[in-house]
Amino acid sequence: MIIHTHHVRNFILGRSVAPNFIGGKYIRVRYLRSIGTETPLQDPVPELRFYAGLFRPINSLSTRLGISLPWLFAIVFVIVAGCGGSTEPEAVSPPATPVPLLSAKEVIEMSQSSMAALKSFSFELTHDEGATLLPGGFEIHESSGIVSAPDRVSLTADATFSGLFVKIDAVIFPDLTYMTNPLTGNWNLLHGDESPFAVFDPPSLISDILSEITTTEYSVDSDSNHFPIRLEGELPAFAMRNLVGGTDPDKTLDYLMEIDAEFRLLSVDLTGVIRSGEEPDVRRTIALGDFDVPVTIESPI
Repeated sequence: MIIHTHHVRNFILGRSVAPNFIGGKYIRVRYLRSIGTETPLQDPVPELRFYAGLFRPINSLSTRLGISLPWLFAIVFVIVAGCGGSTEPEAVSPPATPVPLLSAKEVIEMSQSSMAALKSFSFELTHDEGATLLPGGFEIHESSGIVSAPDRVSLTADATFSGLFVKIDAVIFPDLTYMTNPLTGNWNLLHGDESPFAVFDPPSLISDILSEITTTEYSVDSDSNHFPIRLEGELPAFAMRNLVGGTDPDKTLDYLMEIDAEFRLLSVDLTGVIRSGEEPDVRRTIALGDFDVPVTIESPI
């Protein structure tokens, strides 16, 4: 059959065609029913050619559903139109503005401020090679503890004393140290320089490490936008005075440190001799954590 294109709209909108619309194989539409009046199709307009057999299943479906054929076409048209995808382009978010990179020196300065503001932290001192020599002949191999700023420390240490491996517990206050006897394990009260930990001051030690650095740069593949930040360089052995007391003024240490997103010092690896008597290839690591966790440090006796 042939349907004039300018009349297809009338058909879709529900104006039924003549009864012979679904008749033979190809049937020319003779008229449309419009506003109760049959209007002949006489205009010479472009034509759409449909095979009438294609409409028989649709005509059968409309009969079963009790819906007139024009209305069935209208419903299908609305559904298909509603399923069409939007032609509007999707909104594209602008690229994130990159955070400016800090210099290694600026990272150190921010870490100094961050560490100075802490009220408490934990620490661990370990050695890959050698040991840290304290006053009184104690060689510290491993030590861990907690710090309540500004001046209270509780620690445990594995050490060597007079050739013997001993375990020491200590609670340190300004000018006072409670320390267990290496041989008996009993608590003793030590004053001033009687204690091998008399100069041990972790908050000042961390401050000195950060402030006494002589050279600093980013480690390979590190910058201030990727955490932990890794810096390396050199610092004088003098920066360790609040760990061991006397230091060798001519010695320099190589360091590698890690700093977190809040610019808190997480760890520092130190290679080199701090004071005479230490092994030449000594390597020690100070690791920090438990920042600002509430702690209470009291006298053990």
